[in-house]
Amino acid sequence: MADQNRIDRTMAPGCAIKLYTAAECDRHTKASAKRRKELQ
Repeated sequence: MADQNRIDRTMAPGCAIKLYTAAECDRHTKASAKRRKELQ
């Protein structure tokens, strides 16, 4: 879970400043949720 937290903290600022496209941020959000469910 710690690795996923680091990935999310890395992506979030990029999404906030529009470094990534909305589609990329949406894809990451969905993939992150799926991975978090797998890790439980």
